[in-house]
Amino acid sequence: MICLLARRAALAALLAVLLPVPGWASDRFIDYLYVDANEGGSSGGHVGLRVDDDVFHFEYRRPGMLVLQRETFGEFRHQYAGLENRTIEASRIPVSEETFSLVRERFRRRYFVQRRQLEVLETLRTERRILEQMLQGRVGAPRTPPTRPRHSRSELPDGARGNTPAASRHARWAGGA
Repeated sequence: MICLLARRAALAALLAVLLPVPGWASDRFIDYLYVDANEGGSSGGHVGLRVDDDVFHFEYRRPGMLVLQRETFGEFRHQYAGLENRTIEASRIPVSEETFSLVRERFRRRYFVQRRQLEVLETLRTERRILEQMLQGRVGAPRTPPTRPRHSRSELPDGARGNTPAASRHARWAGGA
């Protein structure tokens, strides 16, 4: 039995030397994180990808949306292992520098684009609620204040009110006096 294990180990070592995997030559890796299921909402477990110190994982949001989340590994570990008391298993995947950069940038871009889309969605939902309330008469449309002169007639200077002798003469003449 020991001989068989020794032969397999020797064969594995020989293959590793003769057939190097390009990703192994790099110091870069991506961790595949599996979070054990719990008895509540995650009966199937949870997964995430750790790229550098960022963990990308999807969460379900009502009504039927999967949302990409981005957290530091410390935040992710605190939430799932610390607060929820769930085991996190990591599988380290060695990758080339090029693959590492590509995966990191794609996930970051997707995260930022999605964040902007969710902001727009929330704005549209708010505007829809306001319009529905307006249609039901619960919210009045914004009104403009009634327009009135900036000054009442008594606040105007004499020349502007028509109280000058010339204005009085004109009024009498126009009136036929």
